[in-house]
Amino acid sequence: MTKRRPKQKRPTDDIAGWPLRLGRMSTAVEAWRRRAENPESPESGSSLAADSVNGLNVENPIWYSMCIASEPLDFAIDAMRATSTMYPTAYMTVARTAFVAAVNAVWVLAPQSRQERREDHA
Repeated sequence: MTKRRPKQKRPTDDIAGWPLRLGRMSTAVEAWRRRAENPESPESGSSLAADSVNGLNVENPIWYSMCIASEPLDFAIDAMRATSTMYPTAYMTVARTAFVAAVNAVWVLAPQSRQERREDHA
């Protein structure tokens, strides 16, 4: 006969741990938000700089997606802290916006071919 292991507490079961987790999320979101507020031009000679053609560049849609991705997450964290209440469906709606925006940035950078990136996104 096998012994059952005692049920272990999952991190999500620990309500007292939420402020700590929110703090870690907030730190990451704040770093992305700051980065999006002060966009840097691609390094001269870099692959991303070479994507620019006729005054159009690929980094603008990426920068915009970063802005759109960080703002809803910042809002959700502020709302969680202010209300101390979980509204899972509401937060998932906000998180979905952030996720889609982040995926858009990755999608812009995904094609291996510079020509594809230029045609699709510039």
